[in-house]
Amino acid sequence: MTDDEQVNDNKYNLIIIILAVVFAIVLAFFAWFVFKSFFGSGPGSPGGSGDAVWDRIQSSGKMVVGTSADYPPFEYYDNSYQLDGFDIALIRDIGQQIGVEVEIRDMVFDDLNNALQLGQIDVAIAALTV
Repeated sequence: MTDDEQVNDNKYNLIIIILAVVFAIVLAFFAWFVFKSFFGSGPGSPGGSGDAVWDRIQSSGKMVVGTSADYPPFEYYDNSYQLDGFDIALIRDIGQQIGVEVEIRDMVFDDLNNALQLGQIDVAIAALTV
């Protein structure tokens, strides 16, 4: 490889690195914007509803959880028609750890976000990714 080819390769690699960094910054900004738009001001921040939900859970001693039990092995009905799965075990353990009863409501997956916003459920768990 000649010196000119080496210089061109170095320039090309530098351009690729710069583009990758710019892309990562734009992607991070976009993700932040979508997160803020979807979740509003967020729990624990002024104007957020997270503290009110937590206060309601603590005062009632019950956490109402929404799920969509049609996605095994995360959540499903077992042979005795009881909710089971990774998410169900996880939320029950969380309830036990924080000392509250867990009431699980099965609903259509697309309605989980609306149910959260309307206060019909306190938490949603259904193989969700953040």
